[in-house]
Amino acid sequence: MFHFRFILEPYISQKNRYQCPSCGKNSVFTRYVDQEKKEYVAENVGKCNREQKCGYHLSPKEYFDNQITLQGNQVDTDWAGAKKPLIDFCKPKKTNLASSFIESRHLLNSLKHNSDNNFLLFLEKMTNKETVSHVKEKYKIGTSKKWKGATIFWQIDNRGKIRTGKMMLYNKVTGKKNKINWVHSVLRLDDFNLNQCLFGLHLLNSDKNKAIALVESEKTAVIASIAFPQFIWMATGGLMNLKKDMILPLANRKVILYPDAGCYDIWSKKVADLPKNIQFIFSDLLERKATAEEKTEGWDIADYVLGVWGDKV
Repeated sequence: MFHFRFILEPYISQKNRYQCPSCGKNSVFTRYVDQEKKEYVAENVGKCNREQKCGYHLSPKEYFDNQITLQGNQVDTDWAGAKKPLIDFCKPKKTNLASSFIESRHLLNSLKHNSDNNFLLFLEKMTNKETVSHVKEKYKIGTSKKWKGATIFWQIDNRGKIRTGKMMLYNKVTGKKNKINWVHSVLRLDDFNLNQCLFGLHLLNSDKNKAIALVESEKTAVIASIAFPQFIWMATGGLMNLKKDMILPLANRKVILYPDAGCYDIWSKKVADLPKNIQFIFSDLLERKATAEEKTEGWDIADYVLGVWGDKV
């Protein structure tokens, strides 16, 4: 009988199901356990059970493969010779350090290839080539070689600096997300200090008369920008990323919040701690429209838009 060192933790109760690091939902994330050490591998190593709406799955092998050795940092070489830093590389190491940036050549190279970008192919099926070409250029949507067909959603701030890129692999037929990673992690950049910004922040001053519409998912921001071009669409990249340091650049602007179905109360509470020089307007459209099942699954604007587009295909 085979014995695996790393396994997904068996279900006991909701107490051993955690908040997903990708979608931010509580009690949906199963962590990997190292059976030899009798401990979890890392906080972000596991699988979200919301396979259709999230699909986050980071295996121990991918985790160790993605790590870098930081100068002066202790490492654990116990797993198949892999070097494992004692930090989570997807989080800032020290918040008081200046932000690190990605060289623009990486973004430019990613824009050269889109013939096998699953997300863009899916979008083209739902709209047309001209629309996809426009939105690709607008949001600088790249293609990654990490996985065949993978998409890069670049985080470009309001000064044009590239904070990082979120790499996602979508199913080109269904448009569902299968994998996620980060450009700064894959590039194995030494001493990288990640400070994320809103996806689409580089569009902030493209039209100062337009209100900003804020959603959780990058995919949703892109799709909504096609369906409702009267707004500048941006995304937090996660349910819990609606926070002060991400929102500060939106000072003195009107911001319409479109929380996912079932997440209205979460964002309502977080707004109380955000800067007062931003005019926040809440949309309760999804909260009113969504069924109980849709709220459980966390439907967003893109789900409804795609439903309409799908009827026309």
